[in-house]
Amino acid sequence: MDGVDFEARFSGSFRPGRLHHDDRQALVRHEVLEAARDLSRSWSVDDVPAAQDALNAELGRPSDCAQGFYRRLVVQIELDADPEAVETAARHREDRARIARLRYLRSALYTDPELLLIDHLDRNPDTPIDRALIDRCHAVAGELSHAKEWWAPLLTAWNELAMRTAGDPDKVDKALEVLLTAIRHLDAKLIDSSLGVEIARQHSEGRPGSAAPQAGKKHAAR
Repeated sequence: MDGVDFEARFSGSFRPGRLHHDDRQALVRHEVLEAARDLSRSWSVDDVPAAQDALNAELGRPSDCAQGFYRRLVVQIELDADPEAVETAARHREDRARIARLRYLRSALYTDPELLLIDHLDRNPDTPIDRALIDRCHAVAGELSHAKEWWAPLLTAWNELAMRTAGDPDKVDKALEVLLTAIRHLDAKLIDSSLGVEIARQHSEGRPGSAAPQAGKKHAAR
């Protein structure tokens, strides 16, 4: 898991290579440690036995230094991990599995009204099949598909825009003006709603002396 390390104990042996090195043991320790780090990145601290086997399978084979400073290097490693780190890693693994399952259900089940209905009947076999149940399944699947394809990206973009323009009153005013114009063109009745009134209020407060747009009246975009 990122940010959590194994605890390792190393033992091994090697023979001098054909070339001289002023501190051959330091070189061996450095290269063994780097190799162990690279190999252990593929494993979580809640799976110590498998990680230890993988490292020993690789580093337990005799190897020679590419530069010729040592040869016949053989390493044995014993791994351990802090119990709290193991517990945390296990929770993270469960969270990732749960998120993966939810994403699968969203893509393979909850956006398909027929599969959603079958799943509901499988979990609740005594549920009577009527038009209302079928309509609800279609409605839920439709809303989820619509939110994923349209509203979710739009809200993400609007939130990003809000963060980028928060310190610039002119940009905030312009963004709210564009939003009001779009709402007015799509459904002028929304301007009378609490959402429209709040947006108009923020728009009027963005520039001193400006007035909030009134429902039913057209305002030219600057």
